[in-house]
Amino acid sequence: MFSQSIYLIVGQKVWQGFAGLITVILIAIYLTPVEQGWFYTFISIAALYSIFEMGISVAILQTSAKFFVHLRWSKGGLVEGQQSGQFWGFLNQACRIYYLIAILFFAGILLFGVAYFSSKDVDHTQLWLAPWIFMVAATSLSMLLIPYFATLEGGGQIHSVYLIRLIQGMAGSVICWLIIITGGALWASIAIPLAATVIGFTWLFLKQRCLLLGPRSTETKLPYAWSKEIWPLQWRISLSWICIYGMSQLATPLLFYYQDAVIAGQMGLSLALVHMLGIVAQSPITRRVPSMAQAVALQDWQWFDAVFKKDLLWSIALYVFGALCLIGAYHLVERLGYGERLLPLNAFLGLIAFVFFFLMNHALAAQLRSFQKEPLVWVFLGGSLLILIGSVWAAKEYSAIGVVQVMLAIQALVVFPLAVFVWRKCNQQWR
Repeated sequence: MFSQSIYLIVGQKVWQGFAGLITVILIAIYLTPVEQGWFYTFISIAALYSIFEMGISVAILQTSAKFFVHLRWSKGGLVEGQQSGQFWGFLNQACRIYYLIAILFFAGILLFGVAYFSSKDVDHTQLWLAPWIFMVAATSLSMLLIPYFATLEGGGQIHSVYLIRLIQGMAGSVICWLIIITGGALWASIAIPLAATVIGFTWLFLKQRCLLLGPRSTETKLPYAWSKEIWPLQWRISLSWICIYGMSQLATPLLFYYQDAVIAGQMGLSLALVHMLGIVAQSPITRRVPSMAQAVALQDWQWFDAVFKKDLLWSIALYVFGALCLIGAYHLVERLGYGERLLPLNAFLGLIAFVFFFLMNHALAAQLRSFQKEPLVWVFLGGSLLILIGSVWAAKEYSAIGVVQVMLAIQALVVFPLAVFVWRKCNQQWR
């Protein structure tokens, strides 16, 4: 029986899928194929925040879950328990790190984007430069929310976290749609990170003010051994996230660079649809991350295994059902005369298969992170390097269809089998 939290998590993920579908439709109607390519290339490059973020949010979530075996929440975001001092020291360090990450992201990605886009269109800089600056700024500000919401989720406040994420997503999507309809084109890319920032900080100030502003003066922030407790897990997660970006997000900017904006737009739109399906299907696993970490701390292996198996089956079922719906939607889009905005059907089916294996790898990695370890990092690294090399070659020689074939072949024949092998071995050794 699903708890209230799973309904909210699924609801948030379903909204992402629904809103993404509406966005796709509006982009097809109101944006030209070239503008579509620019829009999704903007989004793909901005997704480099996952590299700057370095997987710290996952480490914060896992560490918070272990803290809250012995802690409890009080009114206004206060924390009570024997380890409250260590907790506040931990959160303080996490926030300081994210301030630095946000600054580095803003400066680094802003300059990279200007150089990258200028290489393709130096004559129309005024059309994309201002939207790019504002989108990078909004994304940078939204990154400052990550340590707070990762802490809340790890501390069991899953309902509140996903309720706010749902509100952020709904507000951001509506603003995005209004901008597209009124001719804002690339300005629509700032809507979601800007809405997330404003709503997130407003809610924290009103409902979790002590968490946002720090503990009361009577509480002590004890030093936290970040390098000892977090870094051994964090750097592996960071490398995994870089690899995930390489396996799932590089296709659009590569096609934008080696082919043109129209083909990049087809890839970006198709990837957006299929990744939305993957996001929805991740919901059963996502809601269990904090409780699985606590089960490992308590060595409750029977519950740990039963819940993971059950939620993995739910994820697979959701994905298969959604894939059938997506294929039906593809044919509907063709009949409505917008088929040229998507990849050809064989490439689209290849993306669906690719994201299925991607989803399975995500589930295995999430389960293993409950042990505060990241053994799949080397599997993901090897896979991402192979996909990068193969995709550069395929983007030059065979365009989008070649890139999809490379992505699927390496994911299905190399990454997934190795991930299953490592996952089984680690679960046998770590108990």
